[in-house]
Amino acid sequence: MSQSIALILMAAGDSTRFCADENLPIKKQWLRVGDLALWQKVLQDFCALYKFNEIIITASKKDYEYMKNLSHHTIVLGGKSRCESVKNAIK
Repeated sequence: MSQSIALILMAAGDSTRFCADENLPIKKQWLRVGDLALWQKVLQDFCALYKFNEIIITASKKDYEYMKNLSHHTIVLGGKSRCESVKNAIK
């Protein structure tokens, strides 16, 4: 029996804890790792480990259209909380 495994990559957050101490002007998912945004690097690394049947990436309302142009995977709007974002991705 083959497994059907999907990846949900959470990239819709506002990075409030990450940016709080340093008052950073950029959300952590947009930090660069080489030529890629952090969320793209994480996605690349996961895809190197496993061939997922489906990949769903959550995005904030502000980043949604931009991320759709950067990825051929399914991009969904995140929610006001991590829990809501996961629910949106599962739908």
